[in-house]
Amino acid sequence: MSEFCNGESSFHHFFKHCRFLSQTLILASQLVILLAPIVAAQSTPDRPKEEIVQNKPITPAVIPEGDRTLPVGLNINGKNVLPSINVVGKEDGEKAVNFEGWLVPFDEVIEALKFKVKELPTGQIEISSPIFKYLLSPDKIGKDRQLGRTIAIRDLNAIPGLTAKFDINKYAIDLLVPTIDRDGGTSIVEQPIVVDGLPVARPIGWGLGAIQQRTNVSGQSSSGGTAQGELKAVGNIFDANWYIKVDQPQLDRPGNWNITDGVIIRQRPQSDLVFGSQIPFWRRQSSATGTYWGGTSIWREGFTPSVQLFGADFSVNDRLQSSRVARSIVGQAVPGTLVQLVRGSQITPLQEILVDSSGIYRFDNIIVGNGIDSIFGQDYRVLIYPNGLLTANPEIRPAQFITTPGQLPTGGSALVVSAGGNRIAAGNFGDFDAVQGGVLYRRGLNETLTVGVGTAFDREVLGVAEVFWQPNNTPLQVAFSATTGKQWDILGRLDYRPSNDFFLTANTDQFSSRANANWKLSPTFTATSNFDSQRGLSVGGQYSATGSNSSTSLNAEIDSQARLKLGASQRLERWQLSSQINESATTTQLAYNLGGNSDTGNDIVATYQTNSQATATSSPYFSSLVWRYRSIDKTADGRSVWQSELGYGLNNLSSGVVAGLDLNVIPGLRLRGSYRGASENGRDSYAIELTTTLLTSTGIQGTNTAIDELRALGQVELTAFYDTNGNSRQDPGEATYYDPLLFKINGKSLKSVRIASATDSFAMIKLPPDSYRVDIDPAGHPVNYRSSIDAVRLDVAAGNITKISVPLVPAYVYTGVVQDKAGKPVIGGRVEATAMKNGTKISSITNDAGVYYLEGLEQGKYKLTISDLPATPGHLNITATSQPSQELNLTVDIPTENPQPPTPPTPPITPTTNPPTSRSNPNLFNNYTYIANPDRIGSSIATSIHRY
Repeated sequence: MSEFCNGESSFHHFFKHCRFLSQTLILASQLVILLAPIVAAQSTPDRPKEEIVQNKPITPAVIPEGDRTLPVGLNINGKNVLPSINVVGKEDGEKAVNFEGWLVPFDEVIEALKFKVKELPTGQIEISSPIFKYLLSPDKIGKDRQLGRTIAIRDLNAIPGLTAKFDINKYAIDLLVPTIDRDGGTSIVEQPIVVDGLPVARPIGWGLGAIQQRTNVSGQSSSGGTAQGELKAVGNIFDANWYIKVDQPQLDRPGNWNITDGVIIRQRPQSDLVFGSQIPFWRRQSSATGTYWGGTSIWREGFTPSVQLFGADFSVNDRLQSSRVARSIVGQAVPGTLVQLVRGSQITPLQEILVDSSGIYRFDNIIVGNGIDSIFGQDYRVLIYPNGLLTANPEIRPAQFITTPGQLPTGGSALVVSAGGNRIAAGNFGDFDAVQGGVLYRRGLNETLTVGVGTAFDREVLGVAEVFWQPNNTPLQVAFSATTGKQWDILGRLDYRPSNDFFLTANTDQFSSRANANWKLSPTFTATSNFDSQRGLSVGGQYSATGSNSSTSLNAEIDSQARLKLGASQRLERWQLSSQINESATTTQLAYNLGGNSDTGNDIVATYQTNSQATATSSPYFSSLVWRYRSIDKTADGRSVWQSELGYGLNNLSSGVVAGLDLNVIPGLRLRGSYRGASENGRDSYAIELTTTLLTSTGIQGTNTAIDELRALGQVELTAFYDTNGNSRQDPGEATYYDPLLFKINGKSLKSVRIASATDSFAMIKLPPDSYRVDIDPAGHPVNYRSSIDAVRLDVAAGNITKISVPLVPAYVYTGVVQDKAGKPVIGGRVEATAMKNGTKISSITNDAGVYYLEGLEQGKYKLTISDLPATPGHLNITATSQPSQELNLTVDIPTENPQPPTPPTPPITPTTNPPTSRSNPNLFNNYTYIANPDRIGSSIATSIHRY
């Protein structure tokens, strides 16, 4: 019996061990069954067939081999809703046989699904839910004497989005049902999340969640260096979070430090309350001359906003978006600068741009996600490499986003009220020089049109108007926002995508107006045409092809002033060549991989860069040859544990060693250093950067988490432990346990949420502030253990950690055969074990061999009953010395009705009627039929276990 619970085939293992006893029982039962019709024919009067069927007892009856009535459970989206229903079907011990033809009780299933049913005058049956209506032909509904109205699985699966499957291990039909998610889309999710009455896991009332100090020392060997820094801290105040950032331009002079960000935010799906630094709704980007500080309230109805996860100021417009948002990151830099967009603390660029003569860089269509199962955006940063020198320490800037207003669902609305002032950095706390504020109302008028209107005061009275339009059944989207004043601030976007091969976009913002058309002429070639208000009209094309060991990417563009932009990338086995050229600069890189892949291992990299914007004191070119190594081992956020580079660089002013090192060996501690013996100004330089990040709310520990994410997210630590003494707390010597299958959040596995880190002992995940239901899934239980709790309400606060530690208590399994006093198996009986200490009940329905299966029993005394009748034996006493799996056969005394008076003999009747020699109380058990086949015993166990 030791392997009884060791896998999905545990039931079958058990019955293999019991084959000899089972076959003996079956042979005896067959003899009784075969003799029953003969005896009944001699002792039972002739009566109508319908009357005999209506009085059908639980005594086994002979029916033709084939489909039969089975007791199975009914699950919806993986969650049990009906412990047992009768169906007509067949299974062979491993799978359902002809499952599409199984018949299920129509009314019970429809009620469990909470579908509405209406019979139309035409005779058709209308089935409806909040997201569909479906007409069912009346000939799809059958009638069964036991089940009532029935429907076949194949016809059930024809209902939109509904899928029925049979799980032989759970012995249940599982219905996957489409429901409405928070953003109005459809997905297979659990029914409405219920958290009332559950035990609550919440963070501490207030505290410091994490703190980070970054220190940078840079300079030249001949003139010494300077030390700068940046301090960040985040925490929570009950269900709100706070954040502060302090710039330290001179680390040794605290009087020069300046608080650049300081905010308290309470974010909820339907409302936000913000005090401190933020980007107001009448601005689309942070102002270079000052920052808005104030108080803002946002009320939403009919939609859930996207989650802001990047490390910039709180933006009101981001919280008015109803789904994922494609946004632009823009900024200004000196022509010839190489600009890279990176995510979080990573170094590998997502995109890079060589700045042309316009002095503007732009990254379009950057996705910011929404919800716990979306692709989240993360703390985007921009790396600025002056003169395109990749060997230099880059200037790191936070991403400056431009947000286009988004469409709301029909009837969805948002109201914003804000008041504050403009803050200019001065001293530690800054100065306020103007009062500002405003009101905005946005509403989804219908499924095609959303409008917004508002007013604000920002040194002058401003008007705000917004329109988002998406005509039905057309590939057109239009978004427009305008802020009036002495200088109008207009932000607009038009998307037209009539096919997958052609799209047209047009954008306007404070920097320029642009239009782009892309036409895919072949699988490898796309023609492009662009208009930019600063550069004029340009045309070009893109070519890309990929093979098993190579890939090629080429793009070219020429504008109306004959300015040429070229880009090329060629990979051939271990060789990689890339080049970018515009009127201001060029950069070319050739790399050879000595071992590993594109993200790890050893590379030799040769770089050549030119800059036509160089001055008399700087070099117009730079070249270098560098060996680079990136470790295979990664941190939790995807960075190499350590990487290094060593080489030589030269230009017309200087030459020398180029070296760099990036260490992430210790969680929470990052060390970066670089030295350049050659530079654009002919002088050597060095830089050392040390960043320390600590989580503090559950004890000081290092972390690789980007601290800016905790401004909008809370962290949750999930773990379990072996509670051997049953006191619900982890004592010394009780080991920790973790399995990713153990936890489900709002019915979803941990794969659907962001894992900050996972070890053999715990998982750390990130969630937006809200209340969630965490179910403890038995699929993740260790062998011979079970959770002492089924579900927990999880309260998440941004800026802090909530910990869930699940006690796992020893679990015991009892199984056997239930018989009546005559030694016949009892079919459809409800075996129930009631804990004497707290009244908890665990039950099982016996199958057509009379077999029950009770699992999840804890140590203690239990009372045993069978359909509310006393069982023999009537009690269990499970102790620490009890075996995890045991066999226990049970007996029940089934009361009989008064016998029928003697009647004259009648001719024999067909075996299909099977009149009983004695009749049991029909209210005790469901009616089941039984096929005596020793080769199939044990293959159809109806476990259907549930807890009250």
